[in-house]
Amino acid sequence: MVDDIVDFVRGRLGCQCPPEVFQSIAVGRDPDFDVLAPGSRLIRIGGRLLVLVVSGPNIQALPAMLSELVDTGRRLRDREGFNRLRLVIAAVEPAAALRILEPPFTTAAGGDQRVHLHVIEPTELPDLEAAA
Repeated sequence: MVDDIVDFVRGRLGCQCPPEVFQSIAVGRDPDFDVLAPGSRLIRIGGRLLVLVVSGPNIQALPAMLSELVDTGRRLRDREGFNRLRLVIAAVEPAAALRILEPPFTTAAGGDQRVHLHVIEPTELPDLEAAA
């Protein structure tokens, strides 16, 4: 399970973190994100990388809440001393979802180069339930 998360973060998300960062991986939920995106999962990796995974059929509601997701994620990133926040949206049609989500994400990120958006197929996600 941990290997699947490492493969996902390195391969699919393109993380260049050194191997020692992956010695500590915690998957869980966060009450702030549960309110915004029920069922979301937060992956904390080596005290350096914070990955928020949001999946579900209601992608249409995400543009309206994207600003709050990014703001909440950045506050958590900064409060806990992480270097980066990667927001991963699992959508059945990633290209279409990206077209919808990219403009509000860019506005919400406000030029913060330490916040990244990834829109992927749900089948590309590792089994986060088993890792939690």
